[in-house]
Amino acid sequence: MLDKVCTKIRSLIEDLSQSDFEIFEYANSSIFTLAESNISSITKVLKNGINLGSGDYSYDSITNKITILITLINEDKIEVDYNFTKYSDTELTEYIRASLVYISVFA
Repeated sequence: MLDKVCTKIRSLIEDLSQSDFEIFEYANSSIFTLAESNISSITKVLKNGINLGSGDYSYDSITNKITILITLINEDKIEVDYNFTKYSDTELTEYIRASLVYISVFA
């Protein structure tokens, strides 16, 4: 039920899913930090224009870092395409809980 409420809140505040991409150049670390927070999905990862499989990289939503698990050489280009929202589901859930507490105390 809370998922449905979060979906309705996203519609009301116009926090709809957006798409973006970032391009990184490998120098000495295969770990790259994505600029946007609240990434809901990684849609595509490319190495020099070639699609990588899901086993070729890992994404950590807590640190917002993507790690390329295959061998890279200097100047390899990594493109990461992803979807994101302004607020995470956790943030919306906490706003809902805070609102319910406020209503129960002051209503």
